[in-house]
This record gives sequence, C-alpha cells and structure tokens, in this order.
Amino acid sequence: MQGDYATAQRLLEEARSLQRQVGDRLGLAHSLNNLGKLAWAQGNTAAAQCLYEESLVIRRGLGNPWGIAESLINLGKTALAQRNYAMAHVTAWRKIMLLILFMRAWMLGVTISGNQ
Repeated sequence: MQGDYATAQRLLEEARSLQRQVGDRLGLAHSLNNLGKLAWAQGNTAAAQCLYEESLVIRRGLGNPWGIAESLINLGKTALAQRNYAMAHVTAWRKIMLLILFMRAWMLGVTISGNQ
C-alpha cells in the first residue's frame, strides 16, 4: 500500500530490532537507510539525517562502497534540504572521490582481465 507510512515505520523498526538482535549489520544498515527515507518522505529531515549517518557508519565499517555512496547521496540531499550548503559540498566531494576510486578499480580489473 503506497503512502502507508505507519505500517512502513512499524515493519522497518521491527526489522531493525531483529537485525540488531542477530547481528545482521548489512541488513541493519539497509533498514536504517530505509527508515531515513521514510523520515525524509514525511518531512523530518533531522531524523533522516541521523538515520543516514548511523547507516553510513555501519557501511563504512563493513567496507561497503555502494552502500557508502548511497548514504552520502542521501546525506547530501538532506543537507541541501536543511540549507546546510557546506555539508552538501563536503558530501558531494566525498561522493566524487568514491566514484573515482570505483572507476580506477574497474579500469584495473579490465586491464588485468584483458576485457574492454
């Protein structure tokens, strides 16, 4: 059911609790990120920022570059919504640097494998 924020909130919080109990850090990072998106959709940018930041910490700890990039994108959008242009600038540069690292790793893989 689209737009059923109460149900989404309940299910995501239940998932978050279970993931904490069993130590599923990757799942927890996803749940936190989705809770942040839910808070964002409801106009609560402060809560969204906290949830995105918590998700980012976990994703960095896991060494999950795609998750890190997603968290940075969400934090950048949140910073812009809050008119925190300095933070938006910092997150944009972090995303750019992460993309450069992705491209270098991909190019190295192509060079090593001989694929083009």
